[in-house]
Amino acid sequence: MSTVDYKGRSQRFSALRAFRSYVEKVIGVPGMKALLVDKETMTMVSLVISQTEIISKQVFIVEPIDNKSGNSSSSSTVDRQMSHLKAVCLLRPCKASISALEGALRKPKFKEYHIFFTNFVTDAALRSIAAADDFELVKQLQEYYADYYAVNEDLWHANMGRSRSLYGKRSHWTSADHDVLQRNTQAILAMMLSAKKRPVVRYQNASSLAQTVAKEVIRGMKEESQVFDFRDSSRPVLLILDRREDPITPLLMQWTYQAMVHELLTITNNRVDMRNCPNVKKDMAQ
Repeated sequence: MSTVDYKGRSQRFSALRAFRSYVEKVIGVPGMKALLVDKETMTMVSLVISQTEIISKQVFIVEPIDNKSGNSSSSSTVDRQMSHLKAVCLLRPCKASISALEGALRKPKFKEYHIFFTNFVTDAALRSIAAADDFELVKQLQEYYADYYAVNEDLWHANMGRSRSLYGKRSHWTSADHDVLQRNTQAILAMMLSAKKRPVVRYQNASSLAQTVAKEVIRGMKEESQVFDFRDSSRPVLLILDRREDPITPLLMQWTYQAMVHELLTITNNRVDMRNCPNVKKDMAQ
């Protein structure tokens, strides 16, 4: 998949570059500010930009939107009013994050709020946020389609480790299984919007799960047809395959440092956990 830069030159699409561009827009709000994130976007942001770069954009606090313990990147406490700072919020449009945002708006501690969601927001959620904004401090609310974990230029994931149960009959799925399917679909749709492409979806016909994912992606593109209306006539192919049909790849040893470290120690969102390894210094444990 390729894109065209402002000089008309073709360049390969980069998940890291796309996500970073969204983060830079969020923290590019003028003035002194605090960055409010949820549990997932905290990790997403840390994959693409450093704390030093965030601070250079006049971001003096980075803390969870539902912070109840006072933990943040500064020595501030939750109860302290910070009317001299703006709040820029990068959140997933899930129930927990929206509920935490509503609580923050009902008891505000910042002078204004700039809200950015990483995916589609329902009309019901928008109404509940508007109802919670009693002090009229929300200055903008936008959708930035960065609902995935960008690991490499050409590698991203939805951070959903438990998906094996989806191979069972759909009639036997639990609500958690449906949530996993929905989360993966949301990540795929966000990636396509980051690339500004409406792909032709192809899937492995022998796999019922690949077919289910493909149908959910197609349905999502139809429901949000307005945002998927790109003028570019070229349409890439989104190929959905079943991992069970490729038993060889997991057995291969990749000759890169990243792959070998992951093979031996496991890398989780660019972090290596060696707390259970012998003779490892405390400051090198993670």
